[in-house]
Amino acid sequence: METPPRRRPHSRLSSVDAAGSLRPLSYRVFRDHPAADWVVLVPGAGATAAIWRRQLGAIRRRVNLVLLDLPGHGRSPRPTPTVQYSFESVARDVLAVLDDAGIARAHFVALSLGALIAETISRIAPSRVASLVLIGGVARLDAWALLLMRLGRATRRYLPYMVLYRFFAWMIMPGPRHRDTRRLFRAQARGLTQAEFLRWYAMTSEVQAVIHANAARQAEIPSLYVMGEGDYMFKRHAVARAHGRADTEVVVIPRAGHVCNVERPEDVNRVSLEFICRPRSPKRA
Repeated sequence: METPPRRRPHSRLSSVDAAGSLRPLSYRVFRDHPAADWVVLVPGAGATAAIWRRQLGAIRRRVNLVLLDLPGHGRSPRPTPTVQYSFESVARDVLAVLDDAGIARAHFVALSLGALIAETISRIAPSRVASLVLIGGVARLDAWALLLMRLGRATRRYLPYMVLYRFFAWMIMPGPRHRDTRRLFRAQARGLTQAEFLRWYAMTSEVQAVIHANAARQAEIPSLYVMGEGDYMFKRHAVARAHGRADTEVVVIPRAGHVCNVERPEDVNRVSLEFICRPRSPKRA
């Protein structure tokens, strides 16, 4: 009889920031293959670990897995009201999960804004990152995206957060083809509160600086952008980034939009695992 894979129950890690505030994350470990690599799945802002439901089976057949909720999302408790987020603080929260689980190095598969968090990890702790798979990755913001962010900042304290969330979901994933994906994102975002949404939206003020810093990363880390063919807001910038870095590639998934892991899971799983499991020469010291 086949031995069932070992799965660690939900764990809550409590790390402490510089101000002494508690920053707990909830995560699950799937340690199915003693000799295999580790993959960490990083959701986007507003999404929970459930966004990876269509990836879990495929990934667990090949590698070990860490599934986590970002601060204030899913099973991760919300910090005290005085705590503010930054991309680096959230990146360090994710690294603390790896420390708690005893994982020295992992591949990171990240979605949308979570891709900026994963890239920030690769910049501040490159030795912890084996590779990056950036699904719907944000490589640059054009003038239209910047205008939308400024509009959101001007109205975020006056409108219910779900109104803004619906608006941004429509702008990023327009048309009837992405209706089911928008519905899924809205359902996950209802787990937030207005205060938590505002805390995350405040991070948009540093997005441009984080993008530039990540693009200038010195360490060469194998990176793959997986972009939907219909991701009109971010796809072309990912292609430009891939042309600009020798360690970066891009794959475009046909008949898919920004959240292509939901709309075309088989294609995304295939290209992601091929990239993660690709044999690579060890780096010279």
